[in-house]
Amino acid sequence: LDIDPKGETVDEVKNTVPKATRKKVNELAEGDQQVEVFGGIIDVFGPVYFEICPDCGKRARMREDQYVCEKHGPVTPSYSFVVSFNLDDGSDILRVVCFRELAASLTKKKIDDVLALRGQDEALAKLRQSLMGEFVVVSGSTKRNSMSQAIELTCRGIERDVNVQKE
Repeated sequence: LDIDPKGETVDEVKNTVPKATRKKVNELAEGDQQVEVFGGIIDVFGPVYFEICPDCGKRARMREDQYVCEKHGPVTPSYSFVVSFNLDDGSDILRVVCFRELAASLTKKKIDDVLALRGQDEALAKLRQSLMGEFVVVSGSTKRNSMSQAIELTCRGIERDVNVQKE
């Protein structure tokens, strides 16, 4: 295997990821892919922290008296987190779920800074409050929540500091 062989060139690489389709919340359906929604944050939940395998990042679960990764066996876990929020676009309300990097992006904090807030109830309450009323554009895919039976969006992209007048 030659890396960067002499005389070889690569033409422009084009992004083949399809552009997200803008929809209203009341237009979303279960299984929508590459959709985006603009709206205001009206409720924030989390961050909820959970244990992950330090090697592969998959969920580590407590079994008997130790955390176990299905791939790597017993581990000393690292932590990750999820933040969810309700988004109101005027047509309906949508639950949006953001994991780790996107949750940190939502909060405008570094991942380590969000992890450092674990167990600090007052700081977490302030963080949630700071997001209330913010307008965002979120993109991702939809699925039906097995508990609530409502459509929710798993976030794959989030835009903060949105120009509300332009939207």
